[in-house]
Amino acid sequence: MDLPGGKIEEEESELMCLERELFEEAGIKLLQARFLLETPIEPAAGNPNLFVRMKFYIVESCSRIPEINPKDTVEKMRWISLEEFNTRDFEIGSGLTKYAIPELIRLGLFTI
Repeated sequence: MDLPGGKIEEEESELMCLERELFEEAGIKLLQARFLLETPIEPAAGNPNLFVRMKFYIVESCSRIPEINPKDTVEKMRWISLEEFNTRDFEIGSGLTKYAIPELIRLGLFTI
């Protein structure tokens, strides 16, 4: 599992980028989100010549249940409940595993 994401375009704020990416990849309009964390700069997965810094946000409210945009590169998407997320019975992207989940545990939003 991985989350919607992308690069910030010129003259675009981080939240504007988040809104755009969520709409492009999942067809949802962001209503409310809060910053979770920013990672250190490190090599991108699968490309040691590309260095990235990830920023994670918790989307607290959106316009509807996400759906795959057939014009995007997303192959599979599904909505999971907090209870299912806490079971960790699914594949998780490395950025989530290394950075976001430990912070969610620290904040009491994810259990082990």
